[in-house]
Amino acid sequence: MKIKITEQQYRILTEATIFDVKKYTDTKNLIEYRFNADGIKYFIRIFHYDYKHKNNVYEVEFGILNQETFGDRAGRDLYHLNSVLNTVLSVVEKEVKEKKIRYIKLEGAADEKDSGSAFNSTIRTKIYYRYLKNRYPDDALSLGGRFIMIDISKLYPELFTEESKIEKIVKVLERIGDEEEMDINNAVSGDDNDFNIELELISSNYGVVYFNITINVHYNHYAVETDIDGDQNTEEFETFDDLYNYLNNF
Repeated sequence: MKIKITEQQYRILTEATIFDVKKYTDTKNLIEYRFNADGIKYFIRIFHYDYKHKNNVYEVEFGILNQETFGDRAGRDLYHLNSVLNTVLSVVEKEVKEKKIRYIKLEGAADEKDSGSAFNSTIRTKIYYRYLKNRYPDDALSLGGRFIMIDISKLYPELFTEESKIEKIVKVLERIGDEEEMDINNAVSGDDNDFNIELELISSNYGVVYFNITINVHYNHYAVETDIDGDQNTEEFETFDDLYNYLNNF
């Protein structure tokens, strides 16, 4: 059954403001903001952990500062909730543009009213997903259990017109080992200017090949270590293009 709502009711459901925010931390793997919303202090964290997140995937979490658990409730009205979400997403949109972050992951924390299973969407997840669907195109969003993934390239495609260094290396390794892109991405740690890829590929030409690829633009360090059936080799290069061409001719 469809329920029709008036324009005034829709305005009440979607009305929101943006609270003033202050940045507290800005490092490669962690960005933190804080803001005061109607007397309640909130935090926003955007972070990436190599052991937890795939290449260019950052997670965003937000909540009441010094809360005991992420399931704590503010107990305010819909306008407050919409305004908090609006503030969080405004911060996220600013940071993904500046840092060219490709994917944002968001978890709807569980509380006593939710199932304990991570495979089931929580009440918060459903609320966040409904809010995001009113803000972003459907193809930018994917839902899995209590997690929501936002593909930023669907929102700002102009940020991703040029292939990154990581993407170029991953594609070459795909060809060498006939591997899936996602499997190789799982072996990437770091960002586009400072990253490492360490993995073994099965090549039709060479058999099992071990690669350890290190790229650090700041220190001008570009190196590839390989091991093919016990034959170990290390190559160092002056530029990224030299390293890329070496792999491309492998």
